[in-house]
Amino acid sequence: MRSCTLVYRLSRHHPKHDQFERGKNQPWWYRFKEPPATISMDELTLTCWIRSEDPEAYFRVKISKTDTVLDLQEAIKNKKLATFSNVDADTLALYKPKTAVSKPYKEHLSKLILSEHGDFLQRGDELSDFFPEPPPKRDIHVIVDAPSRIFCWSRGGTLDSKFEVKILQTETVSDLKVAIKNKMPMAFCDVDADTLRLFRISGDDDKQGESINTTGGGELLQGSRLLPNFLDVPVLDPLRVVIDIVKIQSPTL
Repeated sequence: MRSCTLVYRLSRHHPKHDQFERGKNQPWWYRFKEPPATISMDELTLTCWIRSEDPEAYFRVKISKTDTVLDLQEAIKNKKLATFSNVDADTLALYKPKTAVSKPYKEHLSKLILSEHGDFLQRGDELSDFFPEPPPKRDIHVIVDAPSRIFCWSRGGTLDSKFEVKILQTETVSDLKVAIKNKMPMAFCDVDADTLRLFRISGDDDKQGESINTTGGGELLQGSRLLPNFLDVPVLDPLRVVIDIVKIQSPTL
């Protein structure tokens, strides 16, 4: 339907008379405008956030709800190319919060745990399965489980003796062991990377200090892939591990 705007009365001899039409049974002249451009009902604007980053460091991606999760993975990689330049798009782990993450983001993200409060987006699924209608613009709609770093302590160290290791979200536990050895070559010069044992520890300062100084303190990282070990850690908490060195005794003759 065309929309109209009341303008003013025109003489039939006015040079722009032909651009206007008279409204039915009205003494005034109306100008008919073109219908406003419509936004496709299939278009989604998704607010995305990368785990462990500043809650205000969100970004938005425009995509059709008829697209798949794989299309969204590629759109996120293209949007954050500097962050994901060395990552295959289809390996990005995406989660939709089960309940709305609205402002203030920090408050709502502080207790969000992906294993409990997130729906994993399978790359072959259509986005309409998760977003049948455009979601509220100001909410965070997608969490990218791709923290960029992990904090490490050697067993028996102090809280301020931590060091940071850069990680990719596709890395394995073995990759992290090698990265730790390369980061601290002097500390682990006589140690094979595969003999390191890594324990996840809590972000609570009191428990953290206790775990660092207690033999076997924390939870041993299991399996091959690294990040599944942290799915039950609140998404705002940095990833933390304590390193145990397993000494291999030489066989006695």
